[in-house]
Amino acid sequence: MKCLKLLLFRKEHELKQYEIADKLGITRQHYNRLENGKSNPSEKLYQKIEKEFKDVKNARDLFNRS
Repeated sequence: MKCLKLLLFRKEHELKQYEIADKLGITRQHYNRLENGKSNPSEKLYQKIEKEFKDVKNARDLFNRS
């Protein structure tokens, strides 16, 4: 199941998948798997998201698949 919150977050920031992946230090393919719900983020990635995007208070909320 897709992570719609993650997709919307990326669109709101007007970023392409490769751009957000670069900011987070991951590959575009890995980011694509995260957005499509085929992979789960690590604790380190949660921290990177919160550090890189100051408007994110809890990165885990982006990965709730509801």
